[in-house]
Amino acid sequence: MASPIGEQQRSQAPLRCWTIRVSFIRPYGKIFMMPVDPQQYRPKNFIFWEAGNSAAFRSAWTSSIQGDADWVQLVTWNDFSESAAIAPITDATLQRNIGTGYYNLTGYYAAWFLTGQQPQITHDVLYYFYRRETTSAAAPAQSQKDTIATGVAENNIELLAFLTSPAAY
Repeated sequence: MASPIGEQQRSQAPLRCWTIRVSFIRPYGKIFMMPVDPQQYRPKNFIFWEAGNSAAFRSAWTSSIQGDADWVQLVTWNDFSESAAIAPITDATLQRNIGTGYYNLTGYYAAWFLTGQQPQITHDVLYYFYRRETTSAAAPAQSQKDTIATGVAENNIELLAFLTSPAAY
């Protein structure tokens, strides 16, 4: 079985962080719930955490699976204002084309989390992810000077392939 192409190693910090938390609470007989979301962007507070397109989302799911989480919390389904929607949408009136990437990845990783077995890829699929607010977008002066960022904002387009057999590009 082929693995998804594009699994990036740059977002491994969540795995280390959450694994430590799980090991800390286990002796107290507590359960651990791993939060999973596409991005953390809080426009009212002028705070964002760079998600690296789908890298942080995939890393959080991988942390849940490898880190022995008891539960997974999908932090948001349709929080479009914080760019954290998992719900599939293509709506010209909203000027958004989020597509089905996060929705389909949720199905893939949730099945893996629940069964303990990596799902078989049955057909080739190519997903795309991109920053919905470019780093050069105009913003109020206050937000530009007061924004707190974790990570360097990127304007990259990510293509993530789920393939039934290895491929070359």
